[in-house]
Amino acid sequence: HAGGNWDLKRWPAASFRRWLEAYLTRTSDAIVLCGTQAEGPLIRRIAAGISSERVLDLAGRTDLSELAWILRDAEFLLTNDSGPMHVAASQNTPIVGLFGPTSPALTGPVTPAPSELLRVDVGCEVPCYYRACDRRVCMEGIETEAVLDACLRLRASRGRP
Repeated sequence: HAGGNWDLKRWPAASFRRWLEAYLTRTSDAIVLCGTQAEGPLIRRIAAGISSERVLDLAGRTDLSELAWILRDAEFLLTNDSGPMHVAASQNTPIVGLFGPTSPALTGPVTPAPSELLRVDVGCEVPCYYRACDRRVCMEGIETEAVLDACLRLRASRGRP
């Protein structure tokens, strides 16, 4: 889930794209891209030109109960600090959560399922809750390889090689 309530809470689309390409290369898993109808253009930008039958774009095509059903059987959810993160937590789905301007201690998932919450300390006050920022370093500083490694660890913790 690449969306979020406001732009500063979103890991850059280019980073999600690099993750998607790397994950497809490293695994044989299918990937479901989810989000609201308003997040559809973002999802389509991330997946543009990737011709793989292993990628399914469901942005704007599910309601909340359908999303919960999908997440219940997912290996994990990669997401920004967002509503779907909490839906995944309600289903005990493992979560890789990406945090920038918000605090994982305050708004992170509450779940018995494994989770990896990634945040880079860039010296800003957290939470900041700004809607605009000239620096954008808090989300841009989260490296694709660190996210990929977290996803692969969660996958392995569920018995997937």
